[in-house]
Amino acid sequence: RVLIDEPIEETISFNNPTGEILEVEDVQLTPPLKAYDITRRIEPGGEARFRLVMGMDRKPGDFKGMIRILFSNGGFPSVTFAVEGTIAPPVEFEPMPAFFIATHSGNENSGSIKITVNRVQPLAIITATSNSDRFSIDLVPLEPGKHYRLDLTLDGNAAPGSKSEEILLKTNPPLEEPLIVQANTLIREPVYHFPDSIDMGKLPLEAAKNKDTVNTFSQTLMVYRPGTTDFEVEAKIDLDYIKLESERGPEGDRYQFTLTLIPEKVVPGKIEGIIRINTNDKEYDSLEVQIGGDILE
Repeated sequence: RVLIDEPIEETISFNNPTGEILEVEDVQLTPPLKAYDITRRIEPGGEARFRLVMGMDRKPGDFKGMIRILFSNGGFPSVTFAVEGTIAPPVEFEPMPAFFIATHSGNENSGSIKITVNRVQPLAIITATSNSDRFSIDLVPLEPGKHYRLDLTLDGNAAPGSKSEEILLKTNPPLEEPLIVQANTLIREPVYHFPDSIDMGKLPLEAAKNKDTVNTFSQTLMVYRPGTTDFEVEAKIDLDYIKLESERGPEGDRYQFTLTLIPEKVVPGKIEGIIRINTNDKEYDSLEVQIGGDILE
């Protein structure tokens, strides 16, 4: 593992096991590898050397390269070296350069990203800025010039919904490409369901009519009203070949619905339907969930 601007140089040697003089004709390398001071004439039983250098025009990520030494001696095989390693990016984010934070309406939630500077030359992260009105950020220097932590706090009182926004990190000296962290946030309504829609899949008619296996194709819908213990719902489905079963959560804040095909009623064609849910919440008293899928001939 090497830094992106770290000088890399090694001396590579190999022997001539033959009884004749070997002449090096060419050295082939995977960029940005370069070879210098190559021993061109190798006596029988002698040793050859060259300096292997990795140029600075390297890209972050795993590196797999090759060095092949070709000889002018007719029929003598080439010598090949494999070169493997990892080139660290100038700035590394753990677990990634993005936040994924969700919360319920009215509740705060937060997350953190560790930032590591992988450079020989000093690089200071000075500020972190964003135009968002739904979260606040704080840049904490753990080891200035090397290690930082970026904290994000999502305000549950902001407008419900999902949003993707940018956080700009300013550095000294400035980088050619600015450092950007993506902030993906979700504030759920006081009453919400998951998933957003139900996909029953694409099923052969024979499988959908098999009573022994039809349960394996069942789908689950969850309906939540966090922070309560008296949540009540009633649901109806407008498809007569799908059975809808419900189970109330033990804490009284959610319901689980299971959708199962009724083998004796299934017909081929597209599955297009709606689950209509009534709740005892005064503001969110009704929900609709789309159902899709295909029963294939």
